[in-house]
This record gives sequence, C-alpha cells and structure tokens, in this order.
Amino acid sequence: MSAPLTASIGPTADTYVQSGAFANTNFGTATTLQTDRNDGGTYKEAFLRFSIGAVGTITRARLRLFVTNDAANSADIVRVPSTTWGETTTTYNNRPAKGPILGSILSSTNGTFVDVDVTSAVSPNSSVSFAIVPRSSDTFFVRSREASSNRPQLIIDTTTPGAGQGQWSAPFFLAAEGVHAHMLPNGKLLFFPHGEDAGMQVTIWDPVAGSYTPAPNMRTNVGCSGHAFLPDGRLLVAGGEPHDMIGMGTGLRDANIFDYRDNSWTPVPDMNNPRWYGNVTTLANGDMLVLTGDMTLDDGNPIPQVWQTSGGGWRTLSGAFRKLPSYSFTHLAPDGRVVVTGPERHTVLLNTAGTGSWSSIIASYNATIFRSYASSVMYDDGRVLVVGGGNPPVATAEVLDLNAATPRWRNVAPMSVARRHHNATLLPDGQVLVTGGTSASGFNNPAGAVLPAEIWNPVTEAWTVVASMQIPRLYHSTAVLLPDGRVVTTSGKGSGDTVGEERRETEFYSPDYLSRGPRPTISSAPTSVSYGQTFFVGTPDASAISRVTWIRLPSVTHAFDQNQRMNTLSFSTATGGLNVTAPSNRNVCPPGHYMLFILNNLGVPAVARIVQIL
Repeated sequence: MSAPLTASIGPTADTYVQSGAFANTNFGTATTLQTDRNDGGTYKEAFLRFSIGAVGTITRARLRLFVTNDAANSADIVRVPSTTWGETTTTYNNRPAKGPILGSILSSTNGTFVDVDVTSAVSPNSSVSFAIVPRSSDTFFVRSREASSNRPQLIIDTTTPGAGQGQWSAPFFLAAEGVHAHMLPNGKLLFFPHGEDAGMQVTIWDPVAGSYTPAPNMRTNVGCSGHAFLPDGRLLVAGGEPHDMIGMGTGLRDANIFDYRDNSWTPVPDMNNPRWYGNVTTLANGDMLVLTGDMTLDDGNPIPQVWQTSGGGWRTLSGAFRKLPSYSFTHLAPDGRVVVTGPERHTVLLNTAGTGSWSSIIASYNATIFRSYASSVMYDDGRVLVVGGGNPPVATAEVLDLNAATPRWRNVAPMSVARRHHNATLLPDGQVLVTGGTSASGFNNPAGAVLPAEIWNPVTEAWTVVASMQIPRLYHSTAVLLPDGRVVTTSGKGSGDTVGEERRETEFYSPDYLSRGPRPTISSAPTSVSYGQTFFVGTPDASAISRVTWIRLPSVTHAFDQNQRMNTLSFSTATGGLNVTAPSNRNVCPPGHYMLFILNNLGVPAVARIVQIL
C-alpha cells in the first residue's frame, strides 16, 4: 500500500471572457486569465476546468493561482456546474452559468501564489469547473495553463491512497547495475553498468526465472553509449567511455553489436570520431542513424553516420553538420526523417538520404528553457510528449503533432511536481507512466527526490498521481515495460554527478489495469509478420477484446528510451481469436521486434507475445 499523497493537478482547460466589443471573442490561448469589473466599461471573468482521477479519500482541495498584476486586488472563486464548455469556443455571450461562491481572495500581491479552499466542490474520478469573478472594479490577473511557468493548480490532500493508483513491489536486490536497460527479443533484460571498466561487465537478467548470465564485452566500456535494436533483434551499441575514466567526457569510436541468441559481442568498424552520450535511431529501411555524442567534454561530434544494416559499414552524412546536445531526443518521423525534440528548445528534422541535410526550425517549445534530462516519448504515430527537465526542473509538458501541416508545440497539463532525471514509459493502454526524478535545483539533488509516480492520459491530456515507490530514482535510473504489463525500475545515483554508487534496490510497478479483473490470454501468435499483413492471434477472449497495441522493445538510458514507440493495430473478431493487421508504413513502425498486447474492455492487457515485423 502506498503512502498518502498530495496531488497537484493542472487544468485541462482555461480561458477568460470579456463583454462589450469582445463579447464574441475567445481568449482560450491567452497566457493570463483576466478579471475586471470596469475596464473601459467592460466586464471580464475567467473559467478553469480540472479532471480529477482516482486520488483516494480527499481531505482538502485548494485552487492555487499565480498573480501577475500589480494592484492588491480581490476576486471570488465560484463553482461552475458545467464541465463541457470549450476552451477555444467559450465567449462572454455563451459562457457557462455560475453557481455558489466557494471562497474569496481578499488581497493579492504581484508575483505570488494565492490559495482558495474548494474542498466542497471536489471529488475523485470527476471533472470540476471554477470561475474567477472580480469583487471590485480593480483588475485581477493570474497565469493560465498556456503560461510557461506557475500555471494554475488544484492541490488535493488525501488520507488514503485510492483505487487506480496501482502498486509497487517491495524493493529487492538486483545483482546488476541497470544504467542502460534493454528488453531482448527472448524476454530477458540486458543491463550495462557505468564507470571504470565496469561498463564491460554486462549482465543478462531473466525477470521470470530470476537468473543472471554474464555477457561481458571484452573490448569496449559500453557505459554511456548510444543503442537501439536492429531489425533482426540484435543491439547496435555506438561509442562508450574510456576504461580508466581518466578522460571522462572523451568518447570512443568503438561500435559493437550484441546478439541475444548466443550472448555474443561482435565489433564492427569504428565510427568517424568518438561518441559519448550519443543516440542511435532505427530508420524505416532498417539502417541505424548515429547522432550526437561528445568527442571531448567541450566538443560534440557534429557529423551523423548511418550504419548500413544490409551491406555493413558506415555511411557518413557529410552534408548534415550540426552540433547538438548529447543524448538529444530523436524519433523517426512519419515522413521518414528523424526529428530532434530536445533538449534544445528548437525542433529540427534530419533527412538521412545521400549526404544528409537538416531542415530549418519546424517548431519551438513554449517553455523557453533547455530541457536537460527531460524525457521525450512518441506516444502515438507522429505524436510526441516532452515532459519536465531543466535546471531548476519544471513540471511542464508539451505535445507535438508531426502529422500537422504546420507542427507546433502545444502545452498540456503539467505534472504534479517538477522533475528531471525521470523516465517516461509507454504502457500497453497507450498511457505514459512517469517515474522518479528530482524536483530540486542542481545536477542530481537527492533533497528533491520524487517518489510518487504519475500517469498521463493522451485522450484527456491529464495526469493522475499514482502510488509511491520506496527508492529514489535519480540520475542513471531506468524504467522498462515488461511483457506482463509491469514496469521495472532500477539504478540511479544517490547524489551528485559522480558521488554515490548506483542503487541495486529494484522495484516492480503494477499499474491499476492489473487489478481490474482476469487477464485475457494469447494462446497463439506468429513470431514474425510482414508489413500490411493480416495475421491471426489466438485467444479464448476474442469477444471481450477492445484494443490491440504493440510497443517496440525498450532500450533506455539517461531518462530517454532510444527505441520506444507504439502502434494501435486494427483487428476483427474471428473464430478462436482475432485477425490483426500489421502497420503498412515503415516510417511509423520501423522494422524489428514489438511486444504485442491485446486488451479487454476493462483495459486489462494479456501477457504480450514478442513479434517481429520485417
């Protein structure tokens, strides 16, 4: 059972309205919410809506607002019965009706937070709307959810954890360091440690049998390398760090391939220059893009390369010179280019054809920060969520739709707490689990260790605070989805950059979907399929299945999974099972191995089968 929680929930919608000449104008994209009784003879009031999940027994709820105007002004907080008004459609002339006053702000100061008790209006698993109504002729301005920081919050205190929070296992000792964690096609986990020659002491862990198998790399210290899976399930590992760590920050030119079938390492030709903290991205044709990575502490590798899977050897993208931060967030985009979604604010695309070329900036974060040690995840075809990061850390989250004619970053509700060094993990139902991190300033400050996890729903774009882990997960922590639907999290330094050993205490998180009832089962599934192929999945529970998804095998380190993405697959019911159709577009589903999940109408997933698409 998890500890009682204080949840901080961001609004799912907010806007203000104005009478007079602007009575039919919508202000849903404004960065401030304005109220006034006499602004040139006009009237302004603001509206906010929140979505509350399964937060447990509520003892107190407070609406927290950040004041942005100078005068010490006042306002009433009013309950709004309607929860269906539109953020981008509400105007003065169609604004929702207001209910009773819940509380008042009698004075306020620019640049500070004010709280109003709204406990009587709040309940679990519901939506609630409020209005901010001016008490006097003076203005009262607060930041909106579109602001880059200090957005509105609904602070909820609970005495007991609630249904829907899931459950963490008791910590157990893992006889390996999981600074890098990879789910292999045989269901086992491959772990790389970090430091000195430790990065050569690679270990395979079977989470079902609980057994360990050494798989040392006798050539390369693969700590702080880049990595992603080849189409055949082998793992390409690019770069690493010096054996003696004397040249900390000086990368290696080494490249290696790990073969899960016999636990062997094969060196391949060296890269053009060293890389430390580099990225590897699987392309639509199965080739592998290697990008970024430090050659020295002060000089990153600006020339991308492509490992040619079919013919072998490197193809250098000499026309794509660009210096990017180490461990940048890279994803294969729907048009076949590779998108870089951070940590720099500006988003660019790399065309890997020929000698390569970069686009101009296609979008920029709304948050004007460098999202260092944030997490970025492609949660749907061409749709990316970036959350947290920075120093000091932020709680903000933004989404980018690469399918749009003009992609733009868009703010969504922030997390309950600021984080950096956290992990964002795709779940079988399409939601995103965020675990660990620190909310305190500094590189890796344990004083701000965040224990509650939270889950982002891509449909409502709201966060739900869930159960709390026992072990802090900071710099070097990892989180991996298992075929049984649980998430395992391990490692993470106790404090500082190089101070403290990696944590060996490891925990499993079981999301709420594992407590909703019996699992469906997969009795048969192919081991490999072709693009666009309709294939049969045997299950005695076919009539109850509401969704089929698959998630690419994870390959995660330093708060970013270099292999993570998911597809929702179309299907129909058949005798004894389902007819499922594989994606036909390699850009949204690069070749390789995926965990195939079927989910029933309660959202409970079956234990996945690992299926290869070629």
